[in-house]
Parts: sequence; C-alpha cells; structure tokens
Amino acid sequence: MGASAKPSMTFKQRMVAIYHARVTRPAQRISDFWSDHPMTDMALIALLVVSHATCVFVFNFGDVFSWADASQRTDTYAAGAGITALIAGFTGTAIAQYGSSSGPLISAIRAAYGSRIRKNWLSITKWLMVAAALCVISMAIDGGARPKGSSWVFEVAFAIAILKFTRLIFLFDLILISIDRQDKALSSVLPSAMRPQAQSKRRVRVPHDPGVEFDEED
Repeated sequence: MGASAKPSMTFKQRMVAIYHARVTRPAQRISDFWSDHPMTDMALIALLVVSHATCVFVFNFGDVFSWADASQRTDTYAAGAGITALIAGFTGTAIAQYGSSSGPLISAIRAAYGSRIRKNWLSITKWLMVAAALCVISMAIDGGARPKGSSWVFEVAFAIAILKFTRLIFLFDLILISIDRQDKALSSVLPSAMRPQAQSKRRVRVPHDPGVEFDEED
C-alpha cells in the first residue's frame, strides 16, 4: 500500500501563512533595519516636520502655537526640556539594567549584538542632549507676540525626544524579554535538578511506650 497523501492546508492555515509571508516578515525586516540604523530617526523627524510645515504654510491649518502667548510658549518649552531630562533618566536605568544582567542568554546577546546595542545607546543619549539644548534655544529666541521660529525649533526637539524614547522602549523591552526567557529556561530545569530525594521512612515502636510510634529517617 502506498504512502498516504499529505493532508492539504486548511483555510485558516493558509491565511496564517499568507499573513506571515506578506505582513509579519516585511514588518520584521523593517524593524530590524530601523533597530540597526539609528540615523533613520533623523529621516523620520525631517518627514514629520516638513509635513507639518506644509500643512501650516500651504494649507493654512495645524499651527498649534497660534493660540499661545509668550509665557505659555516658554512654559511649554520648559516642559519639553523636563520631559527630555526624564527620558534621559530612563536611558540610564536601561543601561544599568543591561550592564548588571548576567546569564548565558544575555552573554550571547552581548556577543552577537553588543556593538549594535551600544550604537543605539549612544544615539539615544547624544540626541536627547541635542533635544534639551534645542528646548533651551527655543526659550531664548522666543519673544513678543510671535514665536519667531522658536516653535519650529521646539518641534524638532520634541520629535527627537519622542522617537528616541520609542527606540529606548524597544531596547528596554528586548532586554526584559531576554531576561524573562532566561528565567523561564532556568525554572524549567532547576526544579527537577534540585528536587530533594524523598527519604524513606519506616514505622518503629518505642520500647518504653508500646502505644507510641514515630517516624525515623533512614
């Protein structure tokens, strides 16, 4: 009797395969390219700012600072500088978590992707410093009834902070996922390896008190 024919894929399996082929894999390639090239953030920032400028100067809408006076604008710039400093604090926490983590999986990640992770950390830290400086420059050049270009300087700084914070979240999530997987692998191995052997017990009778019994370990 010949070998039985291989069962055909169901409709759901076909849809899952098509999804992975057309959506998941291209998205993964884009994510890998973005994570390997931190300077792509600058292209995204330029695209966002140019698109907003087109809406303001060509279509006459989207000017978010047209309603604000000088004090409100400077308060917003100061808040942006504070947010940038807060993100920089998260960067230090993530770097400390990465540096203090140990184990075979983390060591393998450092060996394989250490240079890329370091490049991302440096890019985040460097451009957050630039964003903070741009917020201060916005406060310095703003004055009078009109922003005098300070709003666009602040918009560039805010876009830098948002995109670098997104990259920071990506790296921090990568570290946490690696630690979780390592802990799960250890938890699946250690219980069986460290389980204490059951000690056999036997019932014995106390000579002086025949009615009392106790357990004695071998």
